[in-house]
Amino acid sequence: MAKRITFRHRKIYRRRYHFIVKDSFKVKMWHVGIRLCQKHLYGVVVCFLVTTLIWWTSGESNQCLETEIIQEVCKQYHEKYVSSSMCDALCNSKELHIGACIKTYENLMFFQNGQTVLTAESNPLSTWRMRQISEGTQMNQFVTLVEDFLHTQLGDFDSAPLTLRIFDDFDINRDSQINLGEAQSIWSVLNQPYFLAFYHLKSSSAIPHLNGTCGGLSVWHRPHMLSGSILFRKDTPWPVRMFSTKAYRWTLPSWHHRAKVMLSLLEFVEEMYEKDGVRYHLCNADGRTLLHLGSFEIVITEEVMLLSSQQLATRLSNITCHHSHDCVLTKQCQTFCDYSTQQCSGKVVRPTLAYICDIMEDYLLFDAPRLLKPGLMRLIHRCQGMSSYSLKADLLHSVVIIDLKSILWNTIQYEKK
Repeated sequence: MAKRITFRHRKIYRRRYHFIVKDSFKVKMWHVGIRLCQKHLYGVVVCFLVTTLIWWTSGESNQCLETEIIQEVCKQYHEKYVSSSMCDALCNSKELHIGACIKTYENLMFFQNGQTVLTAESNPLSTWRMRQISEGTQMNQFVTLVEDFLHTQLGDFDSAPLTLRIFDDFDINRDSQINLGEAQSIWSVLNQPYFLAFYHLKSSSAIPHLNGTCGGLSVWHRPHMLSGSILFRKDTPWPVRMFSTKAYRWTLPSWHHRAKVMLSLLEFVEEMYEKDGVRYHLCNADGRTLLHLGSFEIVITEEVMLLSSQQLATRLSNITCHHSHDCVLTKQCQTFCDYSTQQCSGKVVRPTLAYICDIMEDYLLFDAPRLLKPGLMRLIHRCQGMSSYSLKADLLHSVVIIDLKSILWNTIQYEKK
């Protein structure tokens, strides 16, 4: 006898049927969604990437404020509040264009137009207004202001020749006087990060060439941006690293080419070690930040962090320390911790030359000519062991550079390429 279906049973069946229909609908919609996603997946990915790129580039452009910078500096120029060598080309004849914002680094913004790069400090509009020279400032007062700044940045040295050179270069109308516009231009760019170090060493071929300034903008010629190459990138991609950790060597130029590049680098290190009584350090020098041209000349940029001993001491000496690793600005610029005062000292542990020899070992030693290699290895190891705290540090520095330059030059001169 068949069971009678009661009201209670019908209610249960209806509930189950409802869930079955609902689940079936979900499954069908899920499959439809998957097919749609598969069909349009590439379109979605491309749209996402394009949107991200547009957002990123527009954000970078807004961050650099190209239009506002030009308006502000040209306003100051037309009001005769700044007077610099490139202002007419930027604001009147329009021969100079600020170009596109390519990067920001260490409180600096970079705009590129061909081989010309304009640099300005981040937030320049407020920065320039904060540093305005008061109208009515006497010449002797401004000279004192500049010399005090030079001593603050470069240490205890004879600042008179450098001050005279600055005033002569910024005397636009050649009347042997510094007016308010010229003084404001001097003060604006001197405070720009790395400008003073580059200006002081501008006779070196390793330094970007300063074409001129316009208020707080500095204009540089940088041929390496079109024809330069980094020394090497030691990081090896992981698939290649499975077979070799020295794969970067496969793409390096010939040994003689690299030896000429190292000679150029040694000459620059020799020059910056003592320039008019000021000592400099490369605080971020490695195979990726050092560049060279086809003419074998080395070129540095702001990313190498060229700092004077005084600037380095200012950054580190006021740091409270408990261990020496508290006194590290970068790998190449670190000092000892004075445990008696718990303050970082202002003197680097190793000179820049010792770190350049670390680079030379990776870049030059591995395939050096057979007869040269033992002697070059001894010199490089001697160089790597140098300390800034040794009693004859300056003498050893000079001797090592002379020996390295001699052994490389003699090999290049007499070996076949």
